[in-house]
Amino acid sequence: MPFVCAATFRVKKKHLEEFNERVRKHANNCVTKERGCVSFEVSTDEKDPSRFMLYEVYVTKKDFDRHCKAAHVV
Repeated sequence: MPFVCAATFRVKKKHLEEFNERVRKHANNCVTKERGCVSFEVSTDEKDPSRFMLYEVYVTKKDFDRHCKAAHVV
């Protein structure tokens, strides 16, 4: 059974541009560089661009734990 992690949060408006760029690059790194990362989606609220949702899917919890320790995460 896959392991799913979902998070919602807000980013201060003064950091939105930088955060958008960095989180999308991070998501791509996770999918392309991490064994076991099936999907990493980044969504923003249409009405409130400071509100984000990350939805990550890993093959196993062990893959997610490895993700949390990856050099491009910490």
